[in-house]
Amino acid sequence: MKRKKRKSLQPWLEYFGMLRAYEQKGFLEVMPDKGEAYVTHPALYAMTEGDNPLRQTAAIPRTARRIRAYAGFKSAEGPGYLLKPFALHVVEEQQPHDLRYTVLLRRRRRWWSLWFKVETVDVFDYTERP
Repeated sequence: MKRKKRKSLQPWLEYFGMLRAYEQKGFLEVMPDKGEAYVTHPALYAMTEGDNPLRQTAAIPRTARRIRAYAGFKSAEGPGYLLKPFALHVVEEQQPHDLRYTVLLRRRRRWWSLWFKVETVDVFDYTERP
């Protein structure tokens, strides 16, 4: 008889501890009941893996998913929380915290299927461009 291999939750608990530290220092604000979070731009890039800014930009949705998992952990709602829309607002570090962009995670149906849903990532940029 084979035993099921269990994944360790320790990496997630360590990551949530890091996010809690960011929250205590004021770099991250998570509002699980509203399904959104605010994070300063430098803190987001510090949380995102990679040292190349282009690679970090591609990895930001993964970081947003991890912050959503942390919000679900804080809400104690269970796996259903991950199926709801979640907005990660990236703000400037200095006061006033102006919005730079928003990463919106949501599940949507594909046009060719009534049952199959996929997670979509939309980015809304608020910075002025000349």
